[in-house]
Amino acid sequence: MKYKTFRALIIAAILVSGGIAVYVLGVALQRSSADAGPVAPAGAVEASPRELATSPSDATPPSDGAPNELREVDTLMLALLQRPVQDKIKDASKGRPFKINLYSDDGTRFNRAKVDLDRDDRWDEKWTFKPDGSTEREVAPNDDENYQLRFVLEAGRHWQPIDAP
Repeated sequence: MKYKTFRALIIAAILVSGGIAVYVLGVALQRSSADAGPVAPAGAVEASPRELATSPSDATPPSDGAPNELREVDTLMLALLQRPVQDKIKDASKGRPFKINLYSDDGTRFNRAKVDLDRDDRWDEKWTFKPDGSTEREVAPNDDENYQLRFVLEAGRHWQPIDAP
């Protein structure tokens, strides 16, 4: 083989390898920026996931009888229930500041879920989807997996507190 041909093959291999490396780094940067979630504007004050989970609007309905609005995690959870049933879906909320795991114990429907509002590997909420269509949520207000508050979803629009058993 001539030297010029050998040199051209080596240069082509280096260029192709460099192009692949740039592509892989670009994909990795896109994924890391997508996993980081939305960035708040400078000076913006944001409520912590803990405050969102146990805010007064979740604990008691307003006195005028208007329904409480569902949180982002609530609306996503209800949308995830429309997915095809699997035994377990881990981190069904990738790219968001909270983590949702869905479980199907009987294989026919999702019947429970766990939510980690701040992704600290301690479950903040347990959800139960009953066969009659009702949804119950248990909340651990101290982020210690000790579920002290219980709510039931009323008309798919707001959480109504229920007495602890």
